[in-house]
Amino acid sequence: AGWMSGLEMAYLKLETSSRPVLRLETGASDSWILVNVTNAETLNEAKNFEEAKQKANNLHFLAVQSNPESESFAGFWLLQEGSQE
Repeated sequence: AGWMSGLEMAYLKLETSSRPVLRLETGASDSWILVNVTNAETLNEAKNFEEAKQKANNLHFLAVQSNPESESFAGFWLLQEGSQE
């Protein structure tokens, strides 16, 4: 969360190429791969995320825990992907 707080986070985006990834866009020319989508189940979940995001007018959030057992968030960001018109 500390590392991400220094970024100008824009939105999350699934890239469906020969090696699909979930990418965090952080500016006009910067982005970070958050997830390498390595199996069909994960790809299906990522596609469901993109579909839900579109239904919500591209509004989505990113929440980060300090560790997997934590019951609270170390960071929470509300994001919205710009229109692709």
